Amino acid sequence: MVLSVQSKLFHSVDEHLDSYRDLWQQLAQLLDNKDRLPGSQHLLTSLATTLQQRGLEGYVQNPQLLYVHHHVEASKTLLFYHRLDRTDVTADIVALLSAMDVCKNVLGRVPLSIQWLIDSGDTTGNMGTLEMLQPDGCIYYHTADALLENNGTPMLTLATKGHLRVELEIQTASIAIDVAHGGIAPDALWRLLWALGTLKDAREDILIEGFYDTLAPVQDAIIAQLHALPDTTAELAQRWGIQQPLMNLHGFQLHYAHLLLPTCTVKNIVS
Repeated sequence: MVLSVQSKLFHSVDEHLDSYRDLWQQLAQLLDNKDRLPGSQHLLTSLATTLQQRGLEGYVQNPQLLYVHHHVEASKTLLFYHRLDRTDVTADIVALLSAMDVCKNVLGRVPLSIQWLIDSGDTTGNMGTLEMLQPDGCIYYHTADALLENNGTPMLTLATKGHLRVELEIQTASIAIDVAHGGIAPDALWRLLWALGTLKDAREDILIEGFYDTLAPVQDAIIAQLHALPDTTAELAQRWGIQQPLMNLHGFQLHYAHLLLPTCTVKNIVS
């Protein structure tokens, strides 16, 4: 009997499962020790060495960011983005490496080019120059908590949102000025707060010009899937220690806003 490609892929997974478990343990040991390593750049360098041993090419873009790629003659390129401060990041990385290995064993090569950004999780770091990124699609890994799981309900959610991080810096004086001079000296923090206040109103509507212009209509099948999801409102309120979600969203409206609507969030302010 001639095996299908899918059967061959599954067979290859079973055949090499022990090696994938060994890789999991190797990466888990490295990432579990990240707090004891002297700086995130050392961690990323060690991780780059491990990935190069698996046939990928890459380098540390800056002290917070590792860029890795696997180029093949293919019409499509897929970008993966991982943050090392996320839950189960080891499993995510091993799953991707294992999938690439299985494709090479069965198909002879990975069927598309891979670009890969691994972020140490330093949210204040500069992402640097990334002109080499020209993917046809992106998969951004995040915590299972963000998927609003409920009672073990499995969810596979791909490419629901992009992720753009912007840093805004304002300087109004060359030296620190005492607050006693607040009546006559320009205040950088106030100017920053005024600028942030122009981004979103009290009803959570984003005020950036053209922000919603490229939103595509939602397909009926996706609407039906959102209606089928369990209502996690009470669970989320208890887990996060809040009275209720924004705008008292619940059920279908909660899932729609979370999975389909673009957001604008302030992560931190430093003065």
